[in-house]
Amino acid sequence: MKTAAKPRVRQRSHAILLSFDGFSIDQIADILGVGRDAISRWLDSWEQSGFEGLNDQPRPGGPCKLTPE
Repeated sequence: MKTAAKPRVRQRSHAILLSFDGFSIDQIADILGVGRDAISRWLDSWEQSGFEGLNDQPRPGGPCKLTPE
């Protein structure tokens, strides 16, 4: 059975590891190609919730509905 982390969780995990290795938020943002605000949120989520904090949070709204056209 093949198991792979979800891409977003993998990216967030990478940010955590880089932080542990002493990289700054700005450096991590440059390496991963995301904004420094996102990195800050990910690090805060990690500190507050551990691995659970790396998962996507539920988003509001129902599933998209396609028309037959």
